[in-house]
Amino acid sequence: VNILTRSPIDTMPFVWDYERIHHQATEGVRVVARGIRKEIRAMYTAVVEVLISEHPDLFGKPYSSVSEADWMFSFEKFQWAFATVNSRHWQLPIDDRTPATGDTKPVGAPALEDQVPPADIPTDSWVRERGDVDDDVVVAATEGESSDTAVFMDHSFLAPVADLLNFGPPCTRVIHNKEMHTFEVIATCSFKQGQEVTFWYGNECEDVMLGVYGFTHPLVPPC
Repeated sequence: VNILTRSPIDTMPFVWDYERIHHQATEGVRVVARGIRKEIRAMYTAVVEVLISEHPDLFGKPYSSVSEADWMFSFEKFQWAFATVNSRHWQLPIDDRTPATGDTKPVGAPALEDQVPPADIPTDSWVRERGDVDDDVVVAATEGESSDTAVFMDHSFLAPVADLLNFGPPCTRVIHNKEMHTFEVIATCSFKQGQEVTFWYGNECEDVMLGVYGFTHPLVPPC
């Protein structure tokens, strides 16, 4: 957590003010960044502002003198949290059944069709979570179980240390070892001592990479 709070997010265009994004970003990057910022604001309004309104004792400002910068549930803090998770998260297929009910969604979870994707261009995980999934996404938990008793969908989470991997040549893959309950990063290239371990974030073009992550790379194609 200390490492994450020290990590700047000001390279990500969707946190820039109007003047900076107008002068320092291309039109393609501006479109992506504005779309993300719009969705962050929509999520904040739909979730945090509702919590503040319905439970001011827990989520409201404790004192009127508390500044926006110091308030835990300010839009700026929410935006930082989104940027931190969005730029570092991993996804794993997790069995959504709850032990008590056998439901395929956690108790109290909002309907997925009522949520908004993290950007104007839906991510693969968003499409899968909405239910537009390929047949091979739904698998049986153990041999003998029917597919309707175990629904696995990708969920985002932060994996300490692994979430520090930078974008680069696709020399790693990740697996969830269900027997050992571990999240494993497996080398797919021959690494030399001191060589950086990298992970391929995705096949997006340059404007999207810049708009979402705030960087580009020689391996990223132009849009």
